[in-house]
Amino acid sequence: MLFSSLTSITIGNSVTSIGDNAFQDCRSLTSVTIGNSVTSIGNFAFENCSSLTSITIPNSVTSIGGLAFGSCSSLTSITIGNSVTSIGDLAFSGCSSLNAIHISDIAAWCAISLARSTFPFDYNLYLNGNLVTDLTIPNSVTSIGQYAFSGCGSLTSVTLPNSVTSIGQFAFAYCQQSDLHHDWQ
Repeated sequence: MLFSSLTSITIGNSVTSIGDNAFQDCRSLTSVTIGNSVTSIGNFAFENCSSLTSITIPNSVTSIGGLAFGSCSSLTSITIGNSVTSIGDLAFSGCSSLNAIHISDIAAWCAISLARSTFPFDYNLYLNGNLVTDLTIPNSVTSIGQYAFSGCGSLTSVTLPNSVTSIGQFAFAYCQQSDLHHDWQ
């Protein structure tokens, strides 16, 4: 409980990684700014930071560890940079308030290796600030990673181009819209 009263963290540009358990159980933490030189966020790095409401993962980050933000129960919104290529098991598990995931590149999102139960079910996906309901996968995408859109409740339709040759397991599982329609081109 050394950091029990810590409310704000600014991680400077000299830091390249946030280690396992680095800020675990900082329950008063409300604000985190991650510098643009951080490339990895370790396992359990911010687990149980129950006062954290939003987080922006900069474009420099390529990996987010398992349970990195687990049980951040007040977390409502995350922004994930375009360079993230892997997100570990249960990275956002227990984030019961999480309802908005913000991205800026669908192709980059499709390429992320997501582990099981990464996000809670029924979140809304935003692309450049706009709610994604009618998803059109760009022609540059050849494969959609496992769990890519699993639990995405904002989707009502998906259009896949001929360039897509593989769709990972559970890629569109648990999308809560009962009228989700897939258009295969």
